[in-house]
Amino acid sequence: MRRDHVKYALLEITFWCSFGAFTSFAFPYLLSAGLSAGVLGVAAAVNTVCSLTGGFVWSTLCDRAGSNKRVFLLLNALLMGVYVALYLVPKAAVPVVALYGLLGFVQGPMVAVLDTWILREMRREMHRFGPIRAWASLAYSVFVLGYSRLIQGLGYRVMLPMAALFVAASITVALMTGETRAARGAKGAPGVSYGAMLASPMMFGLILALLFSGMAIAPNTLALGVLVSGLSGGVALQGMAMFVGTLFQGPTMILYPKLHRLPVLGKMGIAVLLYMAGSLSMALIAAPLGIMLSSSLNGIAYGLLLPAMREAITAAAEDSYLTRAQGLAESAFSAAGPTLSNAASGMMIEQFGVRTLLLLCACIQVLPLLCFGWLKRRGRE
Repeated sequence: MRRDHVKYALLEITFWCSFGAFTSFAFPYLLSAGLSAGVLGVAAAVNTVCSLTGGFVWSTLCDRAGSNKRVFLLLNALLMGVYVALYLVPKAAVPVVALYGLLGFVQGPMVAVLDTWILREMRREMHRFGPIRAWASLAYSVFVLGYSRLIQGLGYRVMLPMAALFVAASITVALMTGETRAARGAKGAPGVSYGAMLASPMMFGLILALLFSGMAIAPNTLALGVLVSGLSGGVALQGMAMFVGTLFQGPTMILYPKLHRLPVLGKMGIAVLLYMAGSLSMALIAAPLGIMLSSSLNGIAYGLLLPAMREAITAAAEDSYLTRAQGLAESAFSAAGPTLSNAASGMMIEQFGVRTLLLLCACIQVLPLLCFGWLKRRGRE
């Protein structure tokens, strides 16, 4: 791996480990501090909405300022401030919900800001992004598995210093990593509205497909929690399922360059089919086999979909609005889609059962496949 690729991998690793050190365990920490599940449910909803809003704000700032690196450094500093405040603030509903919303506003958009910085630097080597991002998935899975045991032994007091360690490491690596003139783009370039972006059939079709797929994937997390709740050792099974899913992402991303002969829409379509198979496995195969198979398939699917969607959006977008385009795609897949489906998934489970919800999620995955087919047909015209 080239020296600059090592730096990009370290940027991804330090960011995701800072996420794992605090955000991944924020809910158990806040529950242990006396907050109710209802309050945390509101906090999660506010976090998602603020993440969606922040995506528009920070990605626009990147494109207008002509630098992802500077915005990433600023966001890391703000992130550490939010971590400190969330850890030290009195554990009451209003301040926690407000700070958890601020956490979404700051941390959620960092994914697209960082990925786009790397993608811009690798404009002619798009197939290298998957292996670089893979190291973050592998590091995160191993780190969280060991870190959970550390928290179990020493308590939640380790969260803030560990998060500070990785945020400091992320800032250090970012300062040591250059940003080329080509990657920075034209500072103060004329703005392109989101409406103008979506006027492109390719951009519109990709965003719509990611929105539908995100809607279908998000309820799986709630369904997993419901399915393991009645099992002996359910919490351990849920943790192992999350570990296995993340573990499968890394090798898939490392092998992504081997699929360079496949069209990018074909790779995205395969990922959607794997997600569909994951929902069907959890719905139709008894636990724990169905759960572990579903987690494996979902991990492979994400490992394929993430680099493919980054590649597709990069090809469809101009440099002057690339960060906004990537942010829009990330928001559609990770925020807007899940918000729409999560609002109804709880009622679906109560009225029709968790397996019916999973079967519906599998059916919804047909919609992004139709979008890909439409885009392919337009490409031939």
